[in-house]
Amino acid sequence: MSVLGIDLGGTRIKIGLVSAGCITREKIIQVLPEQGLVMHLPVIAQAVHEIISHAATENITGIGIAFPGIVDSLNNKVIVSTGKYEDAIHVDLVSWADTTFGLPLKMENDARMACLGEWIFGAGKNRKDVVMCTLGTGFGSSAITNGQLLTGKNYQAGILGGHSIIDYKNKEQICSCGRYGCVESIASGWVIKEAIKRSGLKSLGSDDQSEVNLLFELAASGNSIAAQLLKHCVEAWGVGIVNLIHAYDPELVIVGGGISHAWPTLKPLLETIIYKKVLSTGSLPELCQADFPDTAALYGAFSLFQKRFIQNEQAV
Repeated sequence: MSVLGIDLGGTRIKIGLVSAGCITREKIIQVLPEQGLVMHLPVIAQAVHEIISHAATENITGIGIAFPGIVDSLNNKVIVSTGKYEDAIHVDLVSWADTTFGLPLKMENDARMACLGEWIFGAGKNRKDVVMCTLGTGFGSSAITNGQLLTGKNYQAGILGGHSIIDYKNKEQICSCGRYGCVESIASGWVIKEAIKRSGLKSLGSDDQSEVNLLFELAASGNSIAAQLLKHCVEAWGVGIVNLIHAYDPELVIVGGGISHAWPTLKPLLETIIYKKVLSTGSLPELCQADFPDTAALYGAFSLFQKRFIQNEQAV
């Protein structure tokens, strides 16, 4: 079985063909999500057609889309989008996939799909209780509890970790969700980029990920401004993860996304915050880097079409 995965990110769209649990072909498209989804559909279609043309002998079962918002995964449509591809709530992607490629389409929240990919194929394999955080343009989250991917009545269970309020007095930086004091409004790729500009640090002038890389490099070189900004971000991420641990009681916390590439530096900093603040009556959860920091959602797309997951989804 082969599945086409499409991960709609904040700075780029990743498209990959996943066969037997391996990504065999991949394309990356630079995007401006504030311009909406509709304008990006032609270039997505072109990339998908190119992949399909080189996979003529493979049986492609369907397309799985990871979306950065709240998704009705039963009817495969976007319910809420905040700041990224906001026109997506009006787009019938199921019909688009059928008309354009003749393939069925399934959708899920991006962090949930990343968690699913890590749970089935990566760092969370053979675990029953897992929380995943994706640190990148934003702060994504998802949870597996007792071997079930959490979705909830309104499809938002587990995925709003980045919008948990950790500073209720904060009125300085509004979040994409329209509130103040959220983890994502205090520490995320786009916040770091803005903070670097305000601080007078030399900007790389490119995407959010480049700015994050710059922050870690400057902090490691002894730049006091960068070190203070990094400390601020790590504290916010750590508290966000603590809240997820308190909510879902996992045995394992997986950290993915572009920021997790700094894992040798990031892990001990996060552990200091998390293990100082977390309350647990038993053993503390493990903390590990994702096996697929950038492509877990593509593996999750493959999982959406697996019989095992379809049965679990119907049970939930």
